[in-house]
Amino acid sequence: MLTGVDQVPHPTPTPEGVQLTVLDVGWDVTQLFAGGSWLAEATLTADHTVLVAAATVPSLRRLETTLAHFEDLDRVLVAVVGPRRKKWPKCVEHSAGPRTRRLLGDGGGVVEIPVDRERAVTGLDSKPLPQPLIRAAEQILSRLGHPTITN
Repeated sequence: MLTGVDQVPHPTPTPEGVQLTVLDVGWDVTQLFAGGSWLAEATLTADHTVLVAAATVPSLRRLETTLAHFEDLDRVLVAVVGPRRKKWPKCVEHSAGPRTRRLLGDGGGVVEIPVDRERAVTGLDSKPLPQPLIRAAEQILSRLGHPTITN
């Protein structure tokens, strides 16, 4: 069982032509960036980094703290899970810090991910993903410069 970021083994080298590497980093940002692990370095130097946040006051505050670690916000895309932004409570909208507001304001820095209540409870299974989630995934891939999903 892994207890720290520094215990994560390096990934297996990828074959030539691999265009997308996904690192699902579940550690708190203070744990991730404390020390000099390869995982922290990969996160900070990736061509693109997708950060996921919930449309809540605490999550947007944590997002702002995380964004402070990135010098170039043009390499960062934020996926916000929850209701569409126009339905956010005012306190959620007002909790966004300056870096988060910049990404929200430029139109291309944030993708809205709808909540799928069934998968929130059961997780992924053999059922096809609903179209709203497919469309959100296609938006993310498109904004990262990758081809969209084909059925």
